[in-house]
Amino acid sequence: MCTSCESCKLRDEDLYRNLDDEKKHFLVLMLGDFRDAMIIPEELVRRLKVEIPGEIQLETRNGSSHTILVAKNQEKRVFTVGWCDFVEIYDLHVGDSVILQYNGNSKFNAIIFDNLGREKALSVVVDPYISQVRNRRSDTHEIGYAKNMDAHCRRYKSHLEYHYMNLDDVNKYLSMLMMGDFQHEMIIPEEFVQRFKGEIPGEFILETQNRCSYIIGVAKHQEKLVLTAGWREFVQTFRLQMGDTVVFRYNGNSKFSVMIFDELGCENALSVTVDPFLAPVQERHTNATETVNRSNIHPVESTNTSHVLPQPMEMQPSTSTVNRLPMESPPTEIHQHPQMDKSCQVSMAPIIISSESSGLRF
Repeated sequence: MCTSCESCKLRDEDLYRNLDDEKKHFLVLMLGDFRDAMIIPEELVRRLKVEIPGEIQLETRNGSSHTILVAKNQEKRVFTVGWCDFVEIYDLHVGDSVILQYNGNSKFNAIIFDNLGREKALSVVVDPYISQVRNRRSDTHEIGYAKNMDAHCRRYKSHLEYHYMNLDDVNKYLSMLMMGDFQHEMIIPEEFVQRFKGEIPGEFILETQNRCSYIIGVAKHQEKLVLTAGWREFVQTFRLQMGDTVVFRYNGNSKFSVMIFDELGCENALSVTVDPFLAPVQERHTNATETVNRSNIHPVESTNTSHVLPQPMEMQPSTSTVNRLPMESPPTEIHQHPQMDKSCQVSMAPIIISSESSGLRF
């Protein structure tokens, strides 16, 4: 990286640290011996302006709140009492991840993903029976329960997955890990396609936290959906590297809100901050469902000699509302070919993304 690029990166970091903590997100990956206690990543502590208190609340998207004690051990902050229960309730395993967002008053919103990048249905779906089951368990019941645990877990997970699938698409997240040859094209994971009720359009818009938007073409190749035209420029703009993570949420009208994290779980500062010293780019208004220009599509490497061809796919618009207000994004800057030295000068107001039972903001 040249000196000027490094200088821009440092400036982005300073701008990010000066943001309100409520506008910051952190991706915490479950690694090592995390089940009984977990060290809070140093990067998270350093990027927050407030000091993490000795007791916090983790609130999932279905409104469930969990009290976690935070201890200090050799200058490190550690989740202790209550963390083990949180891990058990949401069936966390190595490779799973949790996005944390400070919500004030010692509260953190939590979005939970499994190791495939799928959102944990239990953290989203409201189950009126689960609390009753936990309260009624006795030692005698636990013995019988343990014998049939596997069968009950499979049945219960199927029940949750069914209800998650029936949620509006605007209430769903996908976490994609950058791996393999992702720089030019990226296959949309089959798990996301299966969970999405509508059909992925032939072209959609990725909107970052600072309201900058990037048009991305979608092609169908051998029954797989591939991000093609515009994806390479998106990767270059945010300097995406192997091990980085991009989190998507459908925002209606062929738009996806995105959060970008590096391999340490730190949010990509360039995708959040607005540089006041840069002039705004020109807007390009377009129909987000138009057919992708075939000349801009790179072929997917395959033993088959056929090329990736864009196929327009109809998307059913969602009319979901949050807090009685339509979930629509304000006008945004559209980047056809974003450059490293361009930024958007628009409002930094957070997007409300929660289900009706949660106050989580994206």
